[in-house]
Amino acid sequence: MDSIKLSSVIFRYGAEFTLDIDFLEIPAGRITVIAGRNGAGKTTLLKLLAGIYTPFQGGISIGAKDIKTESALKRAGIFSYVPQSEEQEFGYTVWEITAMGRRPHGNALGILDERDVKAAKEALELCDMADKKNREFKSLSGGEKRLALAARAIAQDSLVMLLDEPSAFLDIGHQAKIFGILKASRDKGKTVIMVTHDINAAFDIADNVILMSGGKVIASGNTDTVLTEENIRGAYGFDKFGLADNPETGKKSIFLKI
Repeated sequence: MDSIKLSSVIFRYGAEFTLDIDFLEIPAGRITVIAGRNGAGKTTLLKLLAGIYTPFQGGISIGAKDIKTESALKRAGIFSYVPQSEEQEFGYTVWEITAMGRRPHGNALGILDERDVKAAKEALELCDMADKKNREFKSLSGGEKRLALAARAIAQDSLVMLLDEPSAFLDIGHQAKIFGILKASRDKGKTVIMVTHDINAAFDIADNVILMSGGKVIASGNTDTVLTEENIRGAYGFDKFGLADNPETGKKSIFLKI
């Protein structure tokens, strides 16, 4: 797959917020973390990539194709999306939620074949949700809902996984599980793009970082190049922190000076 490119993209929420990206390239086959303070535009950028929002101007392309010209079904084969939260009005079970990820691969009637069933089962097992497959989605805890939505995205088997705070509400074991799944997806050639407030997670998992502030990209590229003390200070407006080498991972970690 080619890299994803955003050119002259502008999106506005009334007069309150404008996302303005002159040019941004997101590499294929890598894990890219979108970081920045609250209100920086991280989720907005993710929703533009997912097609939930449409730019007021500019284009988002993969190779020579502008993705907004693709059909919804075609886009679903390219992008899967895990939101921060999702409420279901109907009493869908965890199995039904996960199986929804197979819609881009199924027939017009939405009937699952053996391959679809296998993919959904494997996704549930991978996310430790197989024993909850008959539970109603709306009865789950916040963390369980997150895992069910991750299972749906995995079952979808898209080229690009878009995840908004995928480790939110999860215990430390399941955080490690999700990050392991994302690394394994990257190693299989998929492109992973995720939003997180956890800078240390970015150091641990990211190949590439997009650092945002005020609706603009202030730095983008290799993790160690982008997540410098100067850039972090500029993005977060906060200076009571330091960076140190983590002897366990060989990567940097951030610590607070409070």
